[in-house]
Amino acid sequence: MTVTPADIKAGFDTDAGDAEVQGLIDFVVAGSSACLTANGVPEASQDLLTTYAVRHILTLTNASGRGSVTSERAPSGASRSFGSWQGEGLASTRYGSLLMQLDSFGCVRGVMENGKNLAFFSVKAKRC
Repeated sequence: MTVTPADIKAGFDTDAGDAEVQGLIDFVVAGSSACLTANGVPEASQDLLTTYAVRHILTLTNASGRGSVTSERAPSGASRSFGSWQGEGLASTRYGSLLMQLDSFGCVRGVMENGKNLAFFSVKAKRC
């Protein structure tokens, strides 16, 4: 199985387009698959780690650096409240926290830690 943008978005709220999500998937896979494979990590587990890594990045970009959403309201008394991030780096989202616990060999964590500014990472397609 290979992770697709539809897999990332299933049960996860994001405004990111498929091209952006695919770019993030490619980024994580390119940096971690050789390490994961060399350490005998099953493909299903590799896909789960990739999913958590991409959701971590998207969680950070969805809130535009404002922290996690703590409450929302709508039918048009629109409102949205943000809390502060709980932790730094991977510890700042539940997906990053899960990733830290499940990535036994540090393959995906290494990719994430090498991109210290991932909170602001965004891929946009340009038309020529």
